[in-house]
Amino acid sequence: SLVYVRGECRQQAESFVEQHRSGMQGGGLTLDHVTYQDEFGKDHRIALTGRGDGPPPRKVARRGSTKAGPPKEIDGSVLEGGGQILRMSSSYSVLFGQPIHIAKIRAGRSKPGLAAQHLESLRLARDVSAGSMTNDWIGSCDVTLTPGGLSPGTFWADPGTAGAITLMVQASLVPLLFAGGDCKCELKGGTDVSWSPPLDFLRHVLRPTLARMGASFDVDCPL
Repeated sequence: SLVYVRGECRQQAESFVEQHRSGMQGGGLTLDHVTYQDEFGKDHRIALTGRGDGPPPRKVARRGSTKAGPPKEIDGSVLEGGGQILRMSSSYSVLFGQPIHIAKIRAGRSKPGLAAQHLESLRLARDVSAGSMTNDWIGSCDVTLTPGGLSPGTFWADPGTAGAITLMVQASLVPLLFAGGDCKCELKGGTDVSWSPPLDFLRHVLRPTLARMGASFDVDCPL
């Protein structure tokens, strides 16, 4: 897992790690909950103690309307300037109902702009939220995504190439878990692609990890 810490909270984070260092095994630490603070200053606690062997949690969808105001600006050239910024920002956009404008898409790559897999990942996030998107074509260097409300359903994505299925999952899985009901995605592409998590990672690592948090999904790959 990867944790992002805001700069002003670095000292607190380092103190927390030092305080619990003796309890870490192999450099890891298991948490039973996370707490975040919303824009109104209210703390929200999310339990992480589910083991996946009890009754499934009640499914609640984000029914709220899209947030008003201009889209949040996302700089696609940050860090390695690759596709991960697209997938994560679109997933958060859909989950929280926040419109986003992503500029300088894949600026750090030899061929900047959207490739087929990145485009299908964005379109999948759009479809999951019944949203809209502009400038969504191969080679585009900026897009605007305006999400709608989440609801369960069946969704499709096919880049027409061997683009990694697991990367399309990254853009859609968390919003689907909060869609308020059972969902199905039919994805076409590559299962074991260079520089991408293989399909077995979803099956044997991500799936049991999320099950411990009370989230469940199945993977079926017909031959």
